Amino acid sequence: PDLRPSAARPNAYSEAAGLEASHRFIFGSQSNPVSEPLLKKTARFEFNYKPENQAGKWSLKDRKANREILVTAPFLLDSGEFAKVDDFGIVEKVVDDKTGRVYFILAGFGDRATKACGYYFEKHWEELLDKYGDGPFQLVLKVPGNLSFDYVEAIEPEKLQPTY
Repeated sequence: PDLRPSAARPNAYSEAAGLEASHRFIFGSQSNPVSEPLLKKTARFEFNYKPENQAGKWSLKDRKANREILVTAPFLLDSGEFAKVDDFGIVEKVVDDKTGRVYFILAGFGDRATKACGYYFEKHWEELLDKYGDGPFQLVLKVPGNLSFDYVEAIEPEKLQPTY
C-alpha cells in the first residue's frame, strides 16, 4: 500500500469502497467536535478554552507531566497581533487498545499551529515511523511569532517549559 500522506483519501471514500479504515486523522481543536472529546478522554494533551482563574486565556495541558502552556485566546487578538505571538499545537498518535484503530490528532490553538502540525507531519512522517514504530507518540509544536506555519519547532513533551 501507498503510505505517503499525499495518498490519503477521505474516510467516506473508504467506507463507500467497503473498506474499514484502521487509521484516522483528526484536525483541529475547538473547531472540530470530533477532536475535542477524543482529546479529553484518550489523549495525553488537553486543550482548555476557559482555564480556571485565567480569564482571556487558553491552555494546553500535558496530563502526564502536569505542565501547562497558557496563551491569550486568539479571538481576543486581531490578525496582526495574533501573527506576532507564539502559536502552539500538538501532533499525537493514539492507539485504541480495544480496536487497534490509530488516531492521529493534529491540532493547534490557532490556524497557524494547526497548519504547522499538518506540515510537520507531512515532512517528518517517515522519521516518526522510524522512531516510534507502531506505538503512540506525542509532540508539541511551537510556531514562533512573526513566522509562517512552515517554520515550526518540535518539542518533546518532557522538555516543554510551562508558562503558568
